[in-house]
Amino acid sequence: MRAEQVKAYATGDSSKTKLTSYAFDKALAKIQGELFDYRQAGVVFRGSPSSTAKVTDVDLSQTPHQAAVQECFDTTHWTPVVKATGKDASTPGQIRRYTVMGSVRTVGTKWMVVDFTVEKTQPC
Repeated sequence: MRAEQVKAYATGDSSKTKLTSYAFDKALAKIQGELFDYRQAGVVFRGSPSSTAKVTDVDLSQTPHQAAVQECFDTTHWTPVVKATGKDASTPGQIRRYTVMGSVRTVGTKWMVVDFTVEKTQPC
């Protein structure tokens, strides 16, 4: 999901990505909402973030199957810029490494991210 999200944020548009193959429900809505806000502000992202994720819980006893994922998301080298000028649009003092808690579940036979919570008060 992150790789497709990075592609979408680089252009401000997810239509030429495979984001819908990996994000579903609230996760997809959150990303699409952020993309809309960034487009309105004329902001795109340059560079790439890094991410390490680990599965913290899995429940295969029910259908759909569910899992929880804890991610360390590092945006140190992923910068928001004004699309028209290339000027840095970062918020001063913004935390660049933080925890993201994700929920994934099966949709049909495929695992998809269905929600996530950004926890910027929890650096990693």
